[in-house]
Amino acid sequence: MRSIGDMFLYGSIVYGFTMFLDHDIRSDAGKVGLMYMQTLLLAASSYTLVAGNVNKLRPYAYNMDSLTVNGVKEPEVSMDKRVSAHAQSSFYGGHPSIPAATGFFVASVYSAYHPHAPFRFVLYGIATASTLATAYCRYEGGNHFPTDLMIGVGLGTAYGILIPKLHQCKGETKLKISPVTGSANGFNLNYTF
Repeated sequence: MRSIGDMFLYGSIVYGFTMFLDHDIRSDAGKVGLMYMQTLLLAASSYTLVAGNVNKLRPYAYNMDSLTVNGVKEPEVSMDKRVSAHAQSSFYGGHPSIPAATGFFVASVYSAYHPHAPFRFVLYGIATASTLATAYCRYEGGNHFPTDLMIGVGLGTAYGILIPKLHQCKGETKLKISPVTGSANGFNLNYTF
């Protein structure tokens, strides 16, 4: 199941470039391409930051089942794998986060260019199916708990939908950034929908 989940992950990155088959989107390839890279980088870096700093064991780390092979009992998951550093990065599900981000990005961008096209629903269906298939493979492979997968799917979906939405401008600036000084220093971000 792990290799199938990996195929969905890497395939989804390539799938993102299929949006350039559309003539209207291809005419803005530079802008849309940068937004796509931004979406991928945000999804990948947020997973890396969280998984690197949250120490949560994967389900297979708890697996004490054994198999009988040629009359000899062997552990279903080797002790080396159960105690490896990779076994401690279960939170959150990064594999389904990337297909969610790319799939919903493609559907969102296509919908922005073609708001009345019925084909946009097919793209949302593809995004949903590939995301859920990846999550299922990761769950069945013992790599994540359902809550890890739900958070990964939710974040990836949010990135894929919100990043194109935040970049839509219709003449006026909807995002305002202003400095804050006084008892606290920083920036105030205000986005008007």
